[in-house]
Amino acid sequence: MTYLVLATVFSGLTFFLVKIVTSKIYPILYTFFLFLAFSKLDVSKATPILYIGSLVIATILSVIFLKESLNIYNIAGFILAALSIFLLLWK
Repeated sequence: MTYLVLATVFSGLTFFLVKIVTSKIYPILYTFFLFLAFSKLDVSKATPILYIGSLVIATILSVIFLKESLNIYNIAGFILAALSIFLLLWK
């Protein structure tokens, strides 16, 4: 689970930094932790968590640093994404 969190963080940082500058190190770290996460977790569970989490991280960083605005649709999307991750991990 730690590798999945790290892959999600670096993926979110990559999405965020694409808006500012092209970064070379974050995609490498993302790929490294992605392979570690896939080796430890089921791919069908890790992939949605990774992509949803990275979009949430990129959006939060964009709101904080780039002063982008959030609307009701973004907030509803975050709630639905969190619910989908919960349902995915719930047995």
